[in-house]
Amino acid sequence: MILGHDFLKHNRIHLDFDKETLFIPETGTKNYTAVEMNSGLARTISPVTIPPLSQVDIPIRASRVQGKVAILEPLSSLPQQSLAGAKCCISLVNGNKSLMRIMNPTKKGVFLPANSVVASVSPVNSDYVTSLSQKVDNSKHSQATSLVDKKINKDTLNFNLDNSDLTDQQKVILTHFLNKNRKVFAKDMSELGHTDVYQHKIDTGNAPPIRKRFYRQ
Repeated sequence: MILGHDFLKHNRIHLDFDKETLFIPETGTKNYTAVEMNSGLARTISPVTIPPLSQVDIPIRASRVQGKVAILEPLSSLPQQSLAGAKCCISLVNGNKSLMRIMNPTKKGVFLPANSVVASVSPVNSDYVTSLSQKVDNSKHSQATSLVDKKINKDTLNFNLDNSDLTDQQKVILTHFLNKNRKVFAKDMSELGHTDVYQHKIDTGNAPPIRKRFYRQ
């Protein structure tokens, strides 16, 4: 991170080298935004080839960050190698090794040599991290759920528009339009449906029958 002296002075930014922290005061408030500067790098432990049209979890080794929960930020140079990395939180409490998911959308395998830098590693406060896989005992709440609520949850799709460039009003209009056309979208494979095959007898007279493949109408 390179910051000019004039920029720091103009924005009243405070640097704490003992804690390796940069404090940026927000405009119009007395709150401060803390940015950790002691980020490290994530490197591949051994050579690995990402198979075509697939995603794999590769072993990585983190530098400078140990014994903490950290967030992996994929390098912006990965697309130049025809790869895409997943931004995720990892636990480095028991060491500096973990896994990172890499996707190869191409039709050719992509080779990554050992010690290849694939992401930056920054420590985060584990108190503010919530796992989406945590199981919560909602048995009593589930029993009290009405059939109407179940139908609403089934018919409503939760589209994530947080990263879009739409205004709040445009998001509401788009969400209403998408839910209005709910039957166009499928949540999973069970909603795609199947085509049944029926046996028919057609009298063709003296003409020989012609065999054709099944098709939808």
